[in-house]
Amino acid sequence: MKSSLCILHWMPVECFPPAINMARYFADHDQWAVSVCTNWNHLDRRHFTHPSANLIRGTFPTDEIGFKWVLAYLSFHLKSLWHILKTSPDIILYIEPHSALPVFLSRLIGRRSCLFIHYHEYHSPNEFTKPGMRMAKWFHKLEKSWLYPSAEWISQTNEDRVRLFIEDNHEIEQSKLNVLPNYPPSYWFNGDNRAWKGMQPNSTVIRLVYVGSLSRVDAFIEEVVTWIMQLERPTVTLDIYSYNIHTETREYLREIGCAQIRLHEKGVDYDDLPNLLRDYHVGLILYKGNTPNYVYNATNKLFEYLACGLDVIYPRKMSGVKPYACSTLKPRVIECEFENMNNYSYQLHGREQLPSADLQPNNEVVMKKLEKVMLDSI
Repeated sequence: MKSSLCILHWMPVECFPPAINMARYFADHDQWAVSVCTNWNHLDRRHFTHPSANLIRGTFPTDEIGFKWVLAYLSFHLKSLWHILKTSPDIILYIEPHSALPVFLSRLIGRRSCLFIHYHEYHSPNEFTKPGMRMAKWFHKLEKSWLYPSAEWISQTNEDRVRLFIEDNHEIEQSKLNVLPNYPPSYWFNGDNRAWKGMQPNSTVIRLVYVGSLSRVDAFIEEVVTWIMQLERPTVTLDIYSYNIHTETREYLREIGCAQIRLHEKGVDYDDLPNLLRDYHVGLILYKGNTPNYVYNATNKLFEYLACGLDVIYPRKMSGVKPYACSTLKPRVIECEFENMNNYSYQLHGREQLPSADLQPNNEVVMKKLEKVMLDSI
């Protein structure tokens, strides 16, 4: 007999690859009946489907106003609540406080599924006071009062975020707290990096790539662009794949008129990334670390770049990446002071003489740990 798992994810799962990887892992195993409650994606992404997963979707509230906005906002919560009441899943796993309301209401009515909670991001107390977080702040109060005490599992993506979460929530039993990293699936490690494998001895062109959301306020994109444009010879190219890009940043990149810098405004679908990334030497992580969430972020892009054989260059302020920094094994993880790139020099040559890192962190390993706890709790 199959065990039933319901994953609740307020944001469209297409925008969060770790959520897709989680859903796929469980749906690929015959012992699980998987349902995913989420919203329809509003950013023109390829819709996530799986033959063994039941998708329940609300309407993400975007530009509607008044009553239409309220209906759109409530659609996720009401559809998710109805699904929970109708199916009584053995396990409920909700992601982020934004997804907590249907779980709270179902338990108020009397449904008592085993409860698991995961966070893609670390939300400091101050972040709940920012514009747009009013409902999340209220849902977080419900979490602290009602859901944390009854949860079997609460996880953050790395040890630093767990530590910060404990500091904010002293009342939680620490035995419930776990680390659930954002690793890519194991198949991402299959195949050579074409950029490095095909590099000629006299090659001087460094192919950089950046994938992800982008804003000049929160990322060092302007500093990198300025550095490339000031190089004496066109020895560096940069491809930017970003469908979620701040309007002012998009206009800035459109207007720079530099052949070495290419903006791909439609981004790239997650399942196409492993093949695309293998055509680049270096993957960039550019967060400025304006909040603790980004300072202590071991982003999924770090592990995805590494899985495809790219070196990674990251900002000095990102403490979450520092444990992976290494210049003596390939692929390398290299710290950079993006605020001062005038004399920055990335050494393309010499990497191939380095020994390979024997590290293949993959999603299946961490999901097995989660799965075991789930099965033990049923």
